[in-house]
Amino acid sequence: MLNRIIEFHLRNRLLVLAGLVVLIATGVYTVYNIPIDAFPDLTNNQVVVITECPAMPPTEVEQLVTYPIEVILMGVPKTQSIRSVSKLGLSMVTVVFDDAVNVYLARQWINERLQEVRARIPQGLEPTLGPVATAFGEIYQYTLESRTLSPMELKTLQEWQIKNQLRAVRGINEVNTWGGETRQVQIEVDPISLYRYGLTLRDVFERVKENNSNFGGGYIEHASEQYTVLGLGRVNRIKDLEQIVLSSKAGTPVLLKQVATVSDKPMQRQGAVLRTGRGRRSAA
Repeated sequence: MLNRIIEFHLRNRLLVLAGLVVLIATGVYTVYNIPIDAFPDLTNNQVVVITECPAMPPTEVEQLVTYPIEVILMGVPKTQSIRSVSKLGLSMVTVVFDDAVNVYLARQWINERLQEVRARIPQGLEPTLGPVATAFGEIYQYTLESRTLSPMELKTLQEWQIKNQLRAVRGINEVNTWGGETRQVQIEVDPISLYRYGLTLRDVFERVKENNSNFGGGYIEHASEQYTVLGLGRVNRIKDLEQIVLSSKAGTPVLLKQVATVSDKPMQRQGAVLRTGRGRRSAA
């Protein structure tokens, strides 16, 4: 058998050379076109359910949020395991699927189950799915630095402009921001002023909540035409907040600016991100 193979190659040298050229060309094409990862992603096929639970301790997060979500997710087709982590103000439930399951089909199954769990967890909490990416999918890090912009302004620029443009790039699934200062419109209430006008913090909270929404008021018919009535109450600037009426004393309105100071300030920081030993203003 071996002699026949050798004799065939000796008699058909041109055919053998042609096959060798084709083999070399195929190899060169494969080298330049095959996708190669410097760090192969060894993470199993998983979907993460993330729920933010502000001001809730880990014990309550576990009992009121994590456990109900785990119970609902039990029995999802082709799952290998379900694990969870409950932290201060955060619940993470990870569902591991068989490798043969399409990740988008798995996310659809989880989404269908999450519709049922919303009635079993505290009101106001909204479970969401984590991005279709893992820690091995991080491809690039960059920093924003400026001599004129503050850390809060840099963070705002990153979140509302740069981040949105990067997410429009094909292949980018998520952009995470580290560092910087998150902008907030803070209302600092003066307790003495509250006492003077007979108000409480709950009154301030409710009035601000009620005066930050639009509403429809029906329609008016005039001259064979119909006019839609719309109440515009959405707050667009700090002055709008300052003019919110909290109550009325002897026919005189008590405005928010009379009992509190409204200003743009950064959210209270709970950590820091460093780069080469220095604080990083804003990064992603």
